[in-house]
Parts: sequence; structure tokens; C-alpha cells
Amino acid sequence: MSEPSWLRRLSPSRMVWIVGLGSTLGLVSQTAGFWIVGAFVSSHRLDIQQASLLSTAEMVAIGIVTLALAPVIHRLPHKRVMMAAVLLALVAQLLSAVLPGFGALIATRIVSGIAFGVIYSVATALGAAAEDPQRAYAAAGWISLGTGSLWNPTVGYATEHFGVQGVLGAMSLYCVLLAVPLLFMSFATPRPAQSGGADLSVAGKTPLRAMPIAGVMLIMALFALMTNGVYIFIEQVAERVGQTGTLFGARLTVSSLVSAGGVALLSWSVQRARSSLHKAASSPIARAMPLALSMLAIGGSSWAFMVSPSAWQMYFWLTLWCVVYWAAYSLIMELAAIADPRGRVASVAGSMLILLGGAGSALAGYTAKHFGMERFGLVALLGCAAAAACGIIVSRLLAATPKTVA
Repeated sequence: MSEPSWLRRLSPSRMVWIVGLGSTLGLVSQTAGFWIVGAFVSSHRLDIQQASLLSTAEMVAIGIVTLALAPVIHRLPHKRVMMAAVLLALVAQLLSAVLPGFGALIATRIVSGIAFGVIYSVATALGAAAEDPQRAYAAAGWISLGTGSLWNPTVGYATEHFGVQGVLGAMSLYCVLLAVPLLFMSFATPRPAQSGGADLSVAGKTPLRAMPIAGVMLIMALFALMTNGVYIFIEQVAERVGQTGTLFGARLTVSSLVSAGGVALLSWSVQRARSSLHKAASSPIARAMPLALSMLAIGGSSWAFMVSPSAWQMYFWLTLWCVVYWAAYSLIMELAAIADPRGRVASVAGSMLILLGGAGSALAGYTAKHFGMERFGLVALLGCAAAAACGIIVSRLLAATPKTVA
């Protein structure tokens, strides 16, 4: 399908939209996970353990597929693969809504995970080839938060009135709305002269080095472990400060919208600072500082959120946490793009984020049970500080990478 002239004029912003919409689309099932679990339990089709297993199976499938595609993702026809995966995801939602039996549901959720894993893998690989990887990956944040703030009330209504069919139908509608713009966009990725500060002028290729790649994986692992645990405490902290029900949902919507604007503004500010500082901003330490600061901000806001004594402080720290979460995500993925402009490292990093999500929740639960919820905030602060230090080291290693023709 040919690209309309008004979309061609979006270039290079076109790739930002493709990566942002594609990443959001690939993470739809993760976003909808607790809705799906709740719908199956409330409809009495499954108990909580069975419903949780459905969500786990789907998340594992996403992570494994993203990891498996990493070595070959740069060779695939990106648009055709993504659109085929969207159709497969829609079929999986339909089958999940109508097929009886726990075994059939497990199978359909695994198929759904495979489809969303393919979508997410393509999106992360395209981000590495964008002219500005950080901006492209950050788009996933403000698009996800912006559309999610409108989608969550919709899926909540659908779940309340139509049960499992409602949540899966709303999920399918969300997928279609995200996929339609992608259908009209060209996925062509002309080699840029710069990508996240790495010189790609020589055939657009840089050699892969084990140490920087291992460093990127370590940063993403710490990021996944320290951030995913926060999610399981949101409802508990809200109840402690008297925020429940519809009021809590409405204020979370406002928080999401503010966070979306904050992510977009912060991404723009980083790019403006880099362009205005020129050579000073290209030094390894200067390039690592936004990531280091965002990781420290995640750790600090995680702890502050856990100990929030009032509702307004809880919303403030949660909003800040969402902003710096997506800022850090985009900067980690930018490091992956510098390490490998073909997107293989970015795809592996994305799979690690998903696969370690459950481990982060388990770590948080163990810490809360044995040491108290507030102690996990301190654990998150220490883990994020370690990731910040690692980011500076990785930036220095990547700056020392020699440029060769592959």
C-alpha cells in the first residue's frame, strides 16, 4: 500500500511514529494483563491461579519470540511481518473469547504472545535504525501513556458489562486503532549519518563487542527488576492514603496524561540539549548523564512513592516515576542501538525487559513480605544507582569501539 504524501512529509518523524505505535501495539497484552486475569476470574471460568498462568504463558511467549527473532530481525520484511502478526493477534483474541477449556485458552494466549512478540521485536529493531533512536523509543512512552489513559476506562466499562468477551473485544479494538496508521506508512529505513552518536557513515555497520553488549543487558536487567516490582504496590499504596474505586481510576487517568506530556517534553529537552552543546554533548560522560540521572530518579521516586504519607504526594511521585521510567527505557534502548544499529541488541534488550518482569514482581513480593514494602523502595534505589554507574561505563566502552566495514 502506497504511503500518502502527507505521511511522507513526516520523515524523519515518520519512523518515530512507527516505533512508538509499534512498541505500544507490541505491549498491548502486557498492558491488558490484569484486565484479562480479572475478567476470567470474575466470570468464574477460571480461578486466580489458572488465570495468572494464562498471563504468564503469554508474557513468556512474547519474551522468547523477541529473543529468538533477534539474530534475524534485520533481514525480515518489517511491515509485512508486523501486519501479519497483527492479524494473528486478532485471531488469538477471538479464539480466546469463544473456545472453552483451560488447555485451549493456554494455547490461544501463547499464540497471542507469539504475535505480540513479533510486533514488539520489529518495532525495537526499527528504533535502532531511526535517525534519532532515543526519540523513537521515547515515543512508545507518550503514545502508550496517552492512549492508555483513554483506553483503560473503555476496557474497564467493557469488562464490567461484557466480561471476558468485553476485555478481549476492547483489546482487539485498541490493536486495530494502533495498526491502521501503520498500514499507510512506509517502513523504509534509509541509513542515517548519525544514530545515537555512533558514526554509521561506513556502510551503516559497526562491529559487535561483547563487553558493551553485556553492559547494556545488565542495565536492562536491573531496570526490569527494579521497576516491575513497583506495579504490585500501586493498589496497596493507594488504599493506604484513601484512594480507591472510581476516584482512583479517574485520577490515574489524569496522571497518565500528565506523564505522557512529561515524557514527550523530556525527550525533546534531551535532544535540544544535545544539539545545542554539540561536541560537549558527544563525550561519553555527557551522553551517559541523562541515563544516569533518569535511573537515579527512578530509584528515588520508587522509594518516595512507597512511603508517600498523603494522596497528592502519591500521585506526584507516581507521575514522576512514569516519566522517568520511559525516559530511562528510551535511553537504554538508545545504547542498544549504538551497540548494534541493525537492532539485534535492541531486540534482545526488549525481550529481557519482558522476561524479567515476573522476576521483578517476585523480588518485590519477597522483600515486602520479609522486610516491609518500604524496604523495596531502598532496594530499587540501590539497583538503579548501580544501573546508572553501569551506563557511564558502557558509554565509555561504546565510544572506544572502532569503526570497521562489515
